Amino acid sequence: MNSFKQKISVWVVPALMLGMIAFLPGCSMSRSSGGIQKITTTRDGMLHGTLDLSPGAGAEDAIHVEKVMPSKVTVGKPFEYVLRVTNRTSCHFSDVVVSEKFPEKYEMLKASPEPAKVSGRTAEWAVGELGPKETRILTIRGTAQEMSSMLACTKVTCVPMLCVGPETTVSGLKLTLEAPGQTLLCDGIAEKIKIENTGADLMEDIKISQTLPEGLTTVEDKNSLEIRAGKLAGNETKTFDAKLKAQKVGTYTHKVKAVASNGLSISAAPVTTMVKQPVLKIAMSGPEKVFMTRDADFKITVENTGTADSANTAVTAKIPAGMKFVSASNGGSISGDNVTWGLGALAAQKTVSLSMIFKGITSGPVQLAATAKGVCCQEVSTAAKINVQGIPAILLEAVDVEDPIQVGGKEKFRVIVTNQGSAPDARIVLKVNFEKNFDYVSSSGPTQAKAESSKSIEFAPLASLAPGQKATWEIVAKATEEGDHRASFHVKSDALDRSVEKVESTRVY
Repeated sequence: MNSFKQKISVWVVPALMLGMIAFLPGCSMSRSSGGIQKITTTRDGMLHGTLDLSPGAGAEDAIHVEKVMPSKVTVGKPFEYVLRVTNRTSCHFSDVVVSEKFPEKYEMLKASPEPAKVSGRTAEWAVGELGPKETRILTIRGTAQEMSSMLACTKVTCVPMLCVGPETTVSGLKLTLEAPGQTLLCDGIAEKIKIENTGADLMEDIKISQTLPEGLTTVEDKNSLEIRAGKLAGNETKTFDAKLKAQKVGTYTHKVKAVASNGLSISAAPVTTMVKQPVLKIAMSGPEKVFMTRDADFKITVENTGTADSANTAVTAKIPAGMKFVSASNGGSISGDNVTWGLGALAAQKTVSLSMIFKGITSGPVQLAATAKGVCCQEVSTAAKINVQGIPAILLEAVDVEDPIQVGGKEKFRVIVTNQGSAPDARIVLKVNFEKNFDYVSSSGPTQAKAESSKSIEFAPLASLAPGQKATWEIVAKATEEGDHRASFHVKSDALDRSVEKVESTRVY
């Protein structure tokens, strides 16, 4: 054990050169080799042995071997020691093999990593390639079988390699395309194109191009798009905005690619945009005729037959001349000479029904019109016709001025015909009949009697009687005998299917 405390041997043998061996600049080796050994005992009682292999005179140390183990061990008690093999050069070494020759009275229990081969008292590790400044560590665990010399010897063999290659850099482009998933036909399509140099090299003369699908153009009506992105430094990003327009509704797929002067090209992931449009349809219905002073109810139907909601949908109906607004459904209100509805958003494939009531105030044909409009909708209109008709209404009044009246006296009968209706009446004819108690004497009024007898008088037709207008006739008759007399008055006109009659009673004494 004393000799073990005092002496440790570490030896390195370079590999034989079996052919031409080339070296990196600054890394030179010769066939001759030498080593510098150094053994010390540290304060913590560990033996520290090193050996540096010098490839040639004046050359830097190439392989540095370091072994650390306890300076004292107990027979039968396991102990560990460590081997470190370091390449101190900028060269590569291949076929590196580490061999450890154990003392005769030593048993290896375990090693990490496991040796590739164990033959007798020698274990061998195939380290393989040892790169510049690289270190491999071997840990060996075992026991001393009896008190004897514990000299463990290390041998390293290797072959230097020439490793030459160009400096590598990273070049790359990243192209991203953004576009809305859906939009309205009138809004166009806003694209955002982002190109990024993901590498370290300068990328020059970058061109971004896009061939547009049928039905899609630029705002300048071109069917392709080209952007000159110019130069991009490493990790630099540029963003470009483009505005496209669709000629019709449909689904469009955007594809964009970029190419640089060095031939590197890339395509962005395709993006799809669905172009929609609201389409309004309007219809109006109502009665074909209405009498003056009567209400007429009109129905308006507004339908969105498009593929998108119609925002801010508004309906306007003009109040026609000759009619007066009465009411409207769905919150319709008067604005000037119009009835208006603010419907808000009308969903695609939805219908709304409106109604409005007008009163006829002037006779004659009337044209009604209504329009509907919304955001991104073409304004649509509809019309309806109605004939406002007046109604003549004849009121017949007849009174005797003197009642009762003495035989031989003259009685005046006053007849008033009034048109209470809303339309003029024409060809108004008055006819008067007396019983035996009276004989016709004379008459006055807007028309003259055309057929006369003592008991019956018929007047010439009155050409027209306007609404609210009155016509008055006065007829004078002579009382001829006592009795309860009845005078009858009859009026016919173009508007009357049958005559209007009035009977007046007069007492003769």
